[in-house]
Amino acid sequence: MGQVETTQREELRDWLGRLSYILRSSDHLHQKLGYVRKQYKQPDYWQPWKLAQFLANTIKYSGFALLLLFAVVSILVVFIADGRRFSDVQVLVIVAVLILILYYYGVYKLAYFVTECVLVKKLGSGSEALERQERMRIRGKEYLVLPVAVGHLVPFLLLWLMMAGGSTNGPTVANETLMLAIGLFVNLLVGAVASVVTLLLHNRKVEAHNMAETAGAEARNLHNQRVYDSEKELVDEINTLVGEFTDTYLGNFPAAYLRPGVVDYMWQLVTNHRASTLQEAINVYEADARQQQLADQQRAILDRQNQILAQQQYANTVLVTNMIMNH
Repeated sequence: MGQVETTQREELRDWLGRLSYILRSSDHLHQKLGYVRKQYKQPDYWQPWKLAQFLANTIKYSGFALLLLFAVVSILVVFIADGRRFSDVQVLVIVAVLILILYYYGVYKLAYFVTECVLVKKLGSGSEALERQERMRIRGKEYLVLPVAVGHLVPFLLLWLMMAGGSTNGPTVANETLMLAIGLFVNLLVGAVASVVTLLLHNRKVEAHNMAETAGAEARNLHNQRVYDSEKELVDEINTLVGEFTDTYLGNFPAAYLRPGVVDYMWQLVTNHRASTLQEAINVYEADARQQQLADQQRAILDRQNQILAQQQYANTVLVTNMIMNH
């Protein structure tokens, strides 16, 4: 009878040991598989700028040109004016330029945010709908073309409306309107020229980058093939473990205890002769877990009491020190 119990215990120990190995190896292989799958190299082809990006950049650079015009004129006023007599004017001009720049940036961000919200709501929250839209690279990041265009258009038009509203209503109003129209045309022309230059430079950079990506296709494919072989090897190992677990343990071991730490603890119980069957190992584990939980609670209570006692001792020490100093 004792020999049978010993054999049963040894078989259970080996059975639990193999289950622990399967669980730990499966976790390790899945982590390794996730790391291997990140090693794939995908071609990073850039998209050239087209008409949409040209128009958005034209509006953006036109706004920048208008701000630059205000800044240049203001600086000329500051340096031409007499430093002593017009010192207050100089300060006011500098503050006005700073406020104008902050105004432009604030209105741009607000218009961009509102337009983007409307666009996202119209297209839906799915990323696929947004990725179908033409995108442009501005300031090193990807922005939707429409919000960029509207974001710069709103403060740009507001600046020109402010200039038009500041014109007099006298006999020279027609001349001022003509001058504003010419200024607007020149402003847009400067923005268009800057946009063309930027578009050409960007597309040339895109072409060189895409040619380099195409030239590296063979090396990239060889690298991806090696990654695929490693991935397949790991997947085969995982499938082997899953098959063994399904055939041997599925339905025979409670799912609530399928954790490496718990299985290891049961293996120690069987090894130390504290359990001879799976049910005994589960019962002892539950009893030990409850006992450990009670011990943790008692330790927490004791730590709290010690903390309160230390605070009281510190308060008494401070009280005695104050009494001595007062006397």
